[in-house]
Amino acid sequence: WWLKLWGEDRFDKLRHALMNHSWRLKKKVTYLFDWIASMLRELLHPHPQSNFRLWVNSNYSVPRRCAFPALKDFDTFDFTAVPSLPKQKMLELARGEWIEQHFNCCLIGGSGTGKTHVATSLGLALCRLGKRVRFVTAAGLVTQLEDANQEHRLDRVLAQLDRVDLLIVDELGHLSFSRTGAELLFQVFADRYERRSPLVTSNLPFGEWGSVLPG
Repeated sequence: WWLKLWGEDRFDKLRHALMNHSWRLKKKVTYLFDWIASMLRELLHPHPQSNFRLWVNSNYSVPRRCAFPALKDFDTFDFTAVPSLPKQKMLELARGEWIEQHFNCCLIGGSGTGKTHVATSLGLALCRLGKRVRFVTAAGLVTQLEDANQEHRLDRVLAQLDRVDLLIVDELGHLSFSRTGAELLFQVFADRYERRSPLVTSNLPFGEWGSVLPG
């Protein structure tokens, strides 16, 4: 943080200099610098219960565009409730080597088994490693694709998805899609094959995915 390194004294001098430069800017400059000064003071002299400090510590490396429904890490996941899910394997996946190899990941299980929590935790871990991650529900993605197709901007949306290192598609199989929607979703998966990694959560066994995706 350059403000923290710069110091409050220099900050105040800059504020007064700008205010004296033009009286028309005085009100805007005062408001802006008062707001920044409060952030600076919090960084220099943090309060233990400061919401700002808590926000910086927990979310500083999670871009809003990732669109996670909630920020959940593995330290809040109860692995003892799902004995079939090996904790060590999940922590290994959180290191991200499989993303570099363009592998796929599928989390399959019944409702309430923590699939979304695990997918979010993996996504957060990879965000903090600098990977580009996007979280969507299968139904939300299909709606986005159908709208883009009707508005003749499908290529742009597909290009945006293609730039993502990890595309998390949650709740595949919870809702049925139109034929067009299913084909568009299949296209997204096909485009990522051996090029980019998807992570899919589903309540359907893999052998029943044909009821959702064509082909």
